[in-house]
Amino acid sequence: MLNNSNLITYGENEPILITTTEEIESDENRYIQLKNEVYDQLFVYSKETGDRVSVEQTSDGIRVDEPYESLVATYRYSYNNGA
Repeated sequence: MLNNSNLITYGENEPILITTTEEIESDENRYIQLKNEVYDQLFVYSKETGDRVSVEQTSDGIRVDEPYESLVATYRYSYNNGA
């Protein structure tokens, strides 16, 4: 199963971009907290309707349209072998 695990090689300090999806809920101030820092390609959708939710990245964090909304976020983050 792991025979092809070394097909792609990365430099020692070269980040590996990982795509992840999280189910989250916005807080009372309409901010969301993600497990990892977003590298690029942040998409946020309503869990109930599947409609895309607009996001605003501010100095305080990531803000969405409504408080206490169940959301699904898909984004890429940079992984550096645990460094």
